[in-house]
Amino acid sequence: MMRAAAGALLLVMGGCATMEEVDQLRRRTVLLETRVQELESKQQSRGEQLEAAIESSSKKASAEARAIRETVASMGARQDSLGDRVTVLESRAADVNTTASRFSANAQRIDSLEATLTDLQAKLTEMEKSRAAAPATGAADDAALYQKALELFNAGKYDEATAGFEHLLRARPDSKYVSNAHFWIGESHFRKEKYLDALRRYTTVLKEYPESPKFCAAGLKSGLALEKIGEAKQARVFYNQVVQKCREQDPPVFAEAERRLKENP
Repeated sequence: MMRAAAGALLLVMGGCATMEEVDQLRRRTVLLETRVQELESKQQSRGEQLEAAIESSSKKASAEARAIRETVASMGARQDSLGDRVTVLESRAADVNTTASRFSANAQRIDSLEATLTDLQAKLTEMEKSRAAAPATGAADDAALYQKALELFNAGKYDEATAGFEHLLRARPDSKYVSNAHFWIGESHFRKEKYLDALRRYTTVLKEYPESPKFCAAGLKSGLALEKIGEAKQARVFYNQVVQKCREQDPPVFAEAERRLKENP
């Protein structure tokens, strides 16, 4: 604006323009300066708006970036949670499979046991029928049954002899041959090297039939069975019992028990 005024003054002083022209020039200068101010004002306003827009965009971008980061973090947490749940479900599935396998194995065992039980029941029924169909035996028959089983024992047919003596025990539990039958069943087991089974039969004679003619022999054979299974100390208990009670009742058995005690002090 100062340059325009100075230019107008120079024109007047130089005589190159009239006053009217100078006034017109001044008015144009004023108009130009006004336009310049308006442009500067608009430029400043636009600059401020642009800065505001840039700042707003920056804030919006920051907010969007923050929201995106939060979303990503949330998705990561959810993914971790889902991974944990998958692991738990896989573990439960493994447990279920294990339990199912156990149930299957147990079911097979139950089926096997049921089949075995059915077979045993059938055999028991058959035995009961055979027993019911067997004729009643008297004293003479007791002797015959006993003698037949004893003959089988002497022939070395120990299983058949045992079955014969067992039949006598079932059919005539009050027979005078009962204690002898127990003893010979024990002898059958002893000959088959089933020493514990033999010992049970011998001690049955000792405990339940102290007046049996086989009492002393059962005592001696109890000691021998114990020696066979490595219980020599316990065997001496039975040998001492025989020595104390059988000197007169059964001299050969007494002599053998005494010899055993001397040989194994």
